[in-house]
Amino acid sequence: METNTTTNASGRCHQECFTLGHEGVTFSKMNSTSSTTPDISKNFHYLDDHYVACCKPHGIPTHRTDEEKLGFVELMENKLKFQFSNENEKLFVVHRLDKDTSGLLVFARNKEAAAKMSLAFAAHKIKKEYLFVTDKKHPDTKQESFVIESHIEKKGPHFISHAEKPNNSKTQFVQLKETKTHTLWQALPHTGKPHQIRLPPQAAGIPVLGDLAHGGPPLVRLCSH
Repeated sequence: METNTTTNASGRCHQECFTLGHEGVTFSKMNSTSSTTPDISKNFHYLDDHYVACCKPHGIPTHRTDEEKLGFVELMENKLKFQFSNENEKLFVVHRLDKDTSGLLVFARNKEAAAKMSLAFAAHKIKKEYLFVTDKKHPDTKQESFVIESHIEKKGPHFISHAEKPNNSKTQFVQLKETKTHTLWQALPHTGKPHQIRLPPQAAGIPVLGDLAHGGPPLVRLCSH
């Protein structure tokens, strides 16, 4: 895998998450609420000696947050250990997704590959794309594409936008599809701040469906992928 490979969240795995139709938003069984670990048997989308690309379901953090629950990287690591009968199999995190966001994640399989991919992300050589659904109309109904720059920082357990500080995030938003009740947007981040796909839509008056933390209405899951 070359360092200019496009990592995007608009590929095949988005069909396993949510679909926007004329009747509203529908969900697949894989992402329905459940107390058990989601089926990860079909999560691999690419695999070579240096990298593996996997589709992370919503509801699982990228990595372990406590001793009791494995994160997605640990689940994928264990699967590779079993698949190749190799207890030395190790995956390295080079980018992350929020726990409630589904989408494609690329893990490195060795330190050298991890360093190379991390530099590619830092140099913005990898294009990232996200999709989200909102039940709100943009205040300017004729504006189908716009850019938001803001300062995102963590305050206590939450991430906030700080209007009085220099911008450290930039995201372009493009409207893809609209029905009577919902709108599908594409988010193209130019930076990599946490909650960058959730805070700007709130500021624009189009909060993500299911994002209670940022002004979205309640739903069975966060409609961000």
